[in-house]
Amino acid sequence: MYPAGDLRHVARIIGCGRWSMGNDQAGLLVARRLHERGLPDAVIDLSEQPAIDLAAESHAEAELLIVVDTARADDVHPIGTFVRFDYREGPRLLDAVQRLDSHSLGVAAGLELAERLGMLPPQVWIYVLFCGAFERRLTLDAALDECVAAVAAAIERDLVAWRARRRN
Repeated sequence: MYPAGDLRHVARIIGCGRWSMGNDQAGLLVARRLHERGLPDAVIDLSEQPAIDLAAESHAEAELLIVVDTARADDVHPIGTFVRFDYREGPRLLDAVQRLDSHSLGVAAGLELAERLGMLPPQVWIYVLFCGAFERRLTLDAALDECVAAVAAAIERDLVAWRARRRN
C-alpha cells in the first residue's frame, strides 16, 4: 500500500493480483505505474488479498473507488484487451467477465460485502485486463505489457474527465 492521506474528495485506486502468479500481477502493475506518475488527489493501494482488503477497509470517504484486476481471456475478450464498467450500474458484470478465476470472484465478493456494509463510495469503477493462463511465475506475458500501459493511460484520462465533471 502506498501512503494514504485524507481520502475525502479523492479517488482511491486498488490494483489487485498476486506477484507470484504471472499474468495475475497486471492489476498490481497498473497501480504501481499510476503511483509512479504521481496522480493528484489519488490514493493508490496494492492488494494481494482483494476480497479481504475491499471488505475490511472503508472506502466510503473517497468519492471514487477504482479496482483493477485480471480475468481469463475468452472469445469475447481476447488476451491483451480490457474493459471498464461502473459497479453500481451492474455489480453482476464482474461475475460475468471474471467467471473463470476464483481469485477474481474474491474481488466480486469483497465489493459485495463492502457494499452491504456501506463502505463503498458513491462511484466504483472496475477495470478488467484479459490475459492467458495464470501460472506460478514472476513474469507477465508480453501481450499484457501494452495492456498495462493502456489501462493506466485510460484511468488517467478517466480521472481527468471525472475531476472536470465534479468542478462543473
